[in-house]
Amino acid sequence: MAIADLLIVLLFVALYTAIFLAGVGRGLLVLVASFVVLAAAALFVAPLATVFRGIVPGMSRWTSELVALVLVVSVIVVLGVLGNVWSWRLASVATRRWFESGGGPASLVLRSVVALLVTSVVLATVVNIISNTIDQLPADRVGIRLRQEVVRSRLIPLARDAQPSIEWVALDWLPGDPPTILKGSWEHDGQ
Repeated sequence: MAIADLLIVLLFVALYTAIFLAGVGRGLLVLVASFVVLAAAALFVAPLATVFRGIVPGMSRWTSELVALVLVVSVIVVLGVLGNVWSWRLASVATRRWFESGGGPASLVLRSVVALLVTSVVLATVVNIISNTIDQLPADRVGIRLRQEVVRSRLIPLARDAQPSIEWVALDWLPGDPPTILKGSWEHDGQ
């Protein structure tokens, strides 16, 4: 088994378990939030990457987009956490009890479906970004080894096959072209 496959399986189990335990409502919020993150990244990564390349002229396009993506996702996650904390302060104790109550076998099936959907979307997006980033590494010993792991992987092609559907839902309706780091279509531009 390739190391990349082992990491993907571990990430899948961790995400699935966390979303399943969080419940249907929070799972659906994470699903919506993941599409909001992709849309925000599609809108803000390219302008931020241009600013980063202006500040550091030697920075490649891919590196500037990766740094901008990390910054955009970090800001959205922090805002999401603050919003979540604020919303729980407003909820009454009775509302919390109702929200946290179980619902029997149907609830378990619904939790499983939501957890699988959320995990698939998040995992496919993360794997696509990471594998495309590995493709851009220089041809040194580390870059070659990481590319070999991507080629040996049996799960990375599955994630890459799922990515066009995620892009269709999250990105294709936005104006303009999303950054190359989200689409995975990279052409060396000499930067």
